[in-house]
Amino acid sequence: MKLKSLRLATAILLVFSNCADRENDLPTVVNENSPLSRISLELIDSIGSDDPANEDYIFGIIYSLQVDDSGNLYVLDRAFKNIRVFAPNGKFLRGYDLPKGKGPGEFMRPVSMALSWDKKHIYVADAELRKLTILDLNFNFIYSFAVNNYYFEVFGGPNNTVIVVFDQLYFKKKDIIVHIVTETGKVIAQFATPHRDMVKLRDRRLQFVTYTFFVPSDSLLFLAHSYPYDISVYEPGGNLRHRFAHKLPFWGEEIRKGEFLLPRRTISGLAATNDSLLLVFTFDNQTEQSNLYAYDYHGRSRGEILLSDFKIGRLPLTVMSIIYDDQILYVKTDAPFPKILKFKISQQLQITNQEVN
Repeated sequence: MKLKSLRLATAILLVFSNCADRENDLPTVVNENSPLSRISLELIDSIGSDDPANEDYIFGIIYSLQVDDSGNLYVLDRAFKNIRVFAPNGKFLRGYDLPKGKGPGEFMRPVSMALSWDKKHIYVADAELRKLTILDLNFNFIYSFAVNNYYFEVFGGPNNTVIVVFDQLYFKKKDIIVHIVTETGKVIAQFATPHRDMVKLRDRRLQFVTYTFFVPSDSLLFLAHSYPYDISVYEPGGNLRHRFAHKLPFWGEEIRKGEFLLPRRTISGLAATNDSLLLVFTFDNQTEQSNLYAYDYHGRSRGEILLSDFKIGRLPLTVMSIIYDDQILYVKTDAPFPKILKFKISQQLQITNQEVN
């Protein structure tokens, strides 16, 4: 199948290494303004079962979640090495066992999945083969190309580009962890370096500090390292627009559990709507509670939610989530068994006394 040539927006520019070197020197915006609106969540459904009679709903290791234009949910299960599709009402529609092997359309260790921007292709990353494979929505093989890194995640980018995000654990300070490529593997842009203190944190054996979280919206790209707490906001071509951070009172504290040294809290996931709402999941290693912080794209607070209040069990250390139609949030949980939670997102306008007067 011959792929259509990609007409990239002029905003997508080549990002040279000297741009990456300057990223850590740019200021971080700390914005604690009073929110104009606040987020609220309503738990409306879940997908998953521990009943052996419901085989289609039993998950092993849920990883990537994606939603197509019809609202159907695609789920990559790392343990069962398959992709399953569920209707918006949670009904199982179909599944595909990823064939084992090293040939075209075959996989050894599928670790990440994404839908293309136009929702017509499926991208699957294979860590062992160091290969990205493109399938159509019927799981027919289209194309594959090599990726020169052991572990990586994939995302659908504007104009059907593929966004490849490498694990910073294996990189040094000046290595580039985000690559934008075409569907034939041609590199268009490279940006974002590992956290400036990553080598020191790794040498100190501080646990859970090596993760990188990335999410695209229609207009911007967001990247956060699990620790410390700051969000980098990029334009579609990889130019860094700004950073923002909200310093919580205990941020930076460290605790020890047995032989392990842990940060008090880490970022555990990101999600973004296309109407200027960024959701940041955090995990408290002392209380083992998960919180959700909402911001607009400029870093202004839109509220905080303690997810433990929903009695949903403990969320994993790396939260897999996806937002559909700006109102539906899917989130993976492991307890009491692997399942997917479906929330409705609402934003409520806040009126201050000054505005009333």
